[in-house]
Amino acid sequence: MEHRQVYKTDSPLNKNGNNILSILIGKNTIKYALYNDAFNLLDLSLITHSNLISKDVASILDSPLFNSITYSNCIIGLVSEFAVIPQEYFDDNKMDGYLAKQLGQDYKIAYSYDILENPNVRIVYKKDNDLTLQLNSFLKNTKVYNSVSPLINSMVANYTEDTAILNNFFEDQFDYICLKQGKLQMANRYNCDTPENYLYYLLNAMQINKASCTTAKVILSGVIDETDNRTKLSQSYILNTALLYDKTVNDSNNNSAALSQHYNLLALAKCAL
Repeated sequence: MEHRQVYKTDSPLNKNGNNILSILIGKNTIKYALYNDAFNLLDLSLITHSNLISKDVASILDSPLFNSITYSNCIIGLVSEFAVIPQEYFDDNKMDGYLAKQLGQDYKIAYSYDILENPNVRIVYKKDNDLTLQLNSFLKNTKVYNSVSPLINSMVANYTEDTAILNNFFEDQFDYICLKQGKLQMANRYNCDTPENYLYYLLNAMQINKASCTTAKVILSGVIDETDNRTKLSQSYILNTALLYDKTVNDSNNNSAALSQHYNLLALAKCAL
């Protein structure tokens, strides 16, 4: 197991202990952040593991690293396959074929859904019951979502221009979320194991959404920075491409973390409200 701390503030923690722990759980990676009750970033870290996280999550969460974190609420985002279903059309019995195609033939073993109010949709996803039980046994006051659900909520709340697209990277995939005039057009997860695959899926999705490479605003976030080849490709093909570097936290020791590095975790933390 490898632990890498991306950012840690020198500011004191809340004396009342009302800190929020946000955790993203993928196949081999855990990314977590700690916020105070004003949603100021206190700690941002990555844990990578050679084995599947679901197999060794108990040993990770029972380690001194997690036992030393003080928090009052824990919000967990599972990075798993999902389907977006308009609320008025949702009927899991009638949609069996579609859900099996989107989530896998074994999806009925364990699946769940997040209900969003704006847009009025359900995010249906496979849920590992054993993993969820272990998370609840080692962590307190937990809420579990698919990782894309808070991203959609955050995008709808913050971007109302003509066309805004978020590409959020985690492990070898990226979430693509497209809005027009603040209305959700599409949300999907694509592979980006190579920069070329990323560009192919991005441009294809933009074509489906009739999003112009010259006028659409494309926002990059997640495990990515300005030196990443996917960033450079985005900037080469899409005029209005930006990382979320307009908001950067700093402390007195000149430690810094850009919003792009923890945008999904911040959106998760706000689910504690």
